[in-house]
Amino acid sequence: NGATALRHAMCPLSLASLLVIGACAAERTAPEASIEPGAAPPAENLAPPLPAKELAFDLIAMVDVRAPKPKIPLEEIGVEPLAPPGNAEDDEQIGKYGAAVIVGRGDGHIHLATAEHVAFPNHVRPTEVEVRFRFFPERRFQAEALRRDEKLDLAVLRVAETPELAEALERVDFQRVRRPDVLRSDDKLRTIGNPQGENPWYATPFELDLFDRLKGPELSFHTRLLMEGHSGGGLFTEDWYLVGVLQADEPPVGKALRIDRALAQVEDWGYPVALGMPPLPPKPSPHEPDCSHCPELVEVPPGEFVMGVDPQEHNPSGNETPRHTVAIRSPPLVGRYEVTHQQFATFVEATGHAPESGCEIWTSNDRSWQWDRDKDWRDPGYPVEDPRRPVVCVNWDDAVAYAEWLSRTTGQRYRLLSEAEWEYAARAWTQTRYWWGDHLPPGRAACDGCGSAWDLGRAAPVGSFPANGFGLHDVHGNVWEWVQDCWHENYKETPADGRAWEQEAGGDCGRRMMRGGSSVSQPATLRAANRLRDNSSHRKSDVGFRVAREP
Repeated sequence: NGATALRHAMCPLSLASLLVIGACAAERTAPEASIEPGAAPPAENLAPPLPAKELAFDLIAMVDVRAPKPKIPLEEIGVEPLAPPGNAEDDEQIGKYGAAVIVGRGDGHIHLATAEHVAFPNHVRPTEVEVRFRFFPERRFQAEALRRDEKLDLAVLRVAETPELAEALERVDFQRVRRPDVLRSDDKLRTIGNPQGENPWYATPFELDLFDRLKGPELSFHTRLLMEGHSGGGLFTEDWYLVGVLQADEPPVGKALRIDRALAQVEDWGYPVALGMPPLPPKPSPHEPDCSHCPELVEVPPGEFVMGVDPQEHNPSGNETPRHTVAIRSPPLVGRYEVTHQQFATFVEATGHAPESGCEIWTSNDRSWQWDRDKDWRDPGYPVEDPRRPVVCVNWDDAVAYAEWLSRTTGQRYRLLSEAEWEYAARAWTQTRYWWGDHLPPGRAACDGCGSAWDLGRAAPVGSFPANGFGLHDVHGNVWEWVQDCWHENYKETPADGRAWEQEAGGDCGRRMMRGGSSVSQPATLRAANRLRDNSSHRKSDVGFRVAREP
């Protein structure tokens, strides 16, 4: 709940505070054995989720400022008269409006970050500052302008925290923040501000603004509509995660102070910060393959995460609950890519391992699954002309046999990932549905509706899409990946150390787990938290695997 999130946010951030967010969505085309639901939670226990836009708006306050009239013409500093002439007091003052970001609470006050030129018009201390919060949009609260930095264009405001404000702030999600370092050139952005002082909590309409670049403390973006009054407001990703505090600029170029730089300055000034800034994973260390035909491996850092679906996301099957903290103290090295057709062919040639013929094949023409006894990993229903395509039409036993062969030939211990290890590695210290966020822009994965050349068809060659923060490719979409665990209908009694969960607690080892989704899965099925099970002997044209190696 909001209180819990705030308590975590007010403390130094640890990996344990990184929360798994996601919602269960079953593979709509999988056979019945693969999507059998678990027990659904009681409906009365499900709270309706708050829209991401509403959560984002809750972080933004509107600011109105009175300040002494400067000795130079108003048009030269971009401010307007406070009121029509006639009032002697107003003739001596100017008005400025903008927005601010709620950054923290402490000492009986709410602290906000805004643009310096909003809080200090003409760079002089304001006479009066009023703030409006989303919770009480028609009310104005007196505020005080505190520290400022003209070079950064950053200032801090504070408002006395009344009991009603304290209660309202319990709903604020202080974890809706992303480091701008993770933005990519095709990421779209949203601005929230108070343009013209008449449209509070106004988000840019029409086409979203497009990320341009980071340069020092600034974040620049291409914009179609950035008005006076947006200054000091929030710059958000398309899925409503805060990445910056807006500064003054004019279309077609917009600028913001990147959120991590703004929060660092607020902390340096000694004011409380509740906004949670997830850490960036360390850059993956290069690791030489153990042999010429061995999969390329990535060193994954240790850490903790909360596994399972967020209650706001509603997991109807109940198999992604209860949420629980998992500590990955000594993670294995993880395959950078899914095991390829060429790598599996080398194994078959060396060992004589012969997977049985017969595979369930996706037919693009009628968009359905059909069993074909003549299909197998060599011919999965489409030409495997690129040896870097992931191997498919392999069952769980085939995957284990491949890992055991690598162990014998290299002297290292290869195996499949556990469910917990897979989810930790796929998330790479993120808290969103997918490692890049909560929405699915084109060009990030292959699935039914991902906007790639491989949607609803053959698997893409491994590495066709960007890597996550740990350097792993294709953890979402492309092919389902077998993992070690046996089927359990929920996470009750699950291990807290990340090891595979097999026969204990009633595990059904005739059915094994798969993760990640495929090129014929719906987008929601690609979520990091989503679980799918199937008979360990079953082979499908969209199921492969990834290996791990003990360090």
